[in-house]
Amino acid sequence: MKDTLKPLTVKPEVELELRNGDQILNSQELAGFELFGGLKKKVSVEKFPGAIVLRRFCRGEVICRQGEAGNSGFYITRSEDVGKVVGDSNAGLERDATVPVAAAILLDNTRRIAATKGWFDKLNPFSKSKSQRRSNSRSRAPEMIANDGPVDIDYQTRKGFMYAGDVFGEMSCMTLAPRSATVIAEQDCYVIEFLRSIFDQLQKDAGYR
Repeated sequence: MKDTLKPLTVKPEVELELRNGDQILNSQELAGFELFGGLKKKVSVEKFPGAIVLRRFCRGEVICRQGEAGNSGFYITRSEDVGKVVGDSNAGLERDATVPVAAAILLDNTRRIAATKGWFDKLNPFSKSKSQRRSNSRSRAPEMIANDGPVDIDYQTRKGFMYAGDVFGEMSCMTLAPRSATVIAEQDCYVIEFLRSIFDQLQKDAGYR
């Protein structure tokens, strides 16, 4: 009798890889950030050590790269929130609120035309990012490229800009899909990276909507 082959189950990483200067956040520290502070129930990070990390990126540094495997999402923090958590003297951010914090750049020749609504807003129709509210106040390019983030990518420039308070990378976080674009820091910033164990708690919380 032949042995039956069992399907191979690939489990996502349970901890994020740490770089020099990265900070693992506890529940109290996490509540100091706008995205998490308004939740009805604090996100339980102690049950999932290493599942959420505060990272600093310098201008021009790559946050994630198109085509690479991904299992996490990202939240662009506000400089005032970072100051409360890491201390004003250590934050070292002199951010210009009118300048994008990060840019999603499409590096291949894919021409996927889509509605201007981003993947995240389709997933959570009750939520609108600052970038989307800002975009709604002015005319949008007639043709956009769908992207795993709060804004779609301009068909001509191949770029989509993001600001403090924006979340991106949710599709990779939820489905382990490859990164849909390369994201580069437009200025020095702090970004919170989180795994699905954290994102699931966010989506289930009434305060998130």
